[in-house]
Amino acid sequence: MVDFSTVLQFIQAAGIIVGVAYYILNIENNRRNQELTLKAQQQQLETRQAQLFMQLFNKITSLEGIEQVRIIRSAKWPTHEEWLEIYLKDDKYRNAFSWFITTMEGFGVFLREELVDIRLIALFIAGPSREMWEAHKEIVYKERVRRNMPRYGSEWEYSINELMKYLEENPELAT
Repeated sequence: MVDFSTVLQFIQAAGIIVGVAYYILNIENNRRNQELTLKAQQQQLETRQAQLFMQLFNKITSLEGIEQVRIIRSAKWPTHEEWLEIYLKDDKYRNAFSWFITTMEGFGVFLREELVDIRLIALFIAGPSREMWEAHKEIVYKERVRRNMPRYGSEWEYSINELMKYLEENPELAT
């Protein structure tokens, strides 16, 4: 005959085994939920990055954007003083340049804050970005002094520096 204490010990052992199994299942379930949450957050981040990039893409490729870049490219100036004369006298050029530098500053901010992947910039506007920076970097540097704004164009410069680093690491994307 089995006495009462043996049955009680058996029930206690079974309870401990069930409790441990339940605890292990809970831990595994929590781990899986955390993984799913992280994946969902990553997808949200990627979606948001794509949305931000598309906003900039649409801004640049819009008819207004194309016209602004055309206006900037059509102006010729060999010196900062001549550029400044055009900038101060020609409303269309001033508006176009302001539009452009603000747009490029936006790319820089989004890159610095890791809201947009540098690969997207490299694939989309590597060549034109470098071309426009090379044409305007001395202007930006001199405008920092003239305006007493040390950060004038700094995010544009940051985006170009990051782009150049990325293109050195990925020469197949250099255009």
